[in-house]
Amino acid sequence: MDRNLIFDLGFHNGSDTRFYLGKGFRVIALEANPDLVEKGAQDFQKEIESGQLTLVNRAITAQTGAGPVSFYVNDEKDDWSSTRKDWRRRVAMPRAKSRWSLSLWTR
Repeated sequence: MDRNLIFDLGFHNGSDTRFYLGKGFRVIALEANPDLVEKGAQDFQKEIESGQLTLVNRAITAQTGAGPVSFYVNDEKDDWSSTRKDWRRRVAMPRAKSRWSLSLWTR
């Protein structure tokens, strides 16, 4: 077991990752939102190049099998994004102005 390795499942804006990197840990961060990964890759370029950070653009889901995974990105509140279509409907209903986009992941 590597006690200097942290898994950040749901990188989002990188605040948790930044904290752990600052403490000297190596981090593997997972984020499904491609826009957040792109920004994170720019913000943490030095840490990625040094090998201290690995940023992975994938989703975790309960769905089994080898088919594509739908990922619904809330374009206005990115921490509401989800692989669950019912979540998209639930949070969008009270906020009629919420816009969503769809990413498909293959395993």
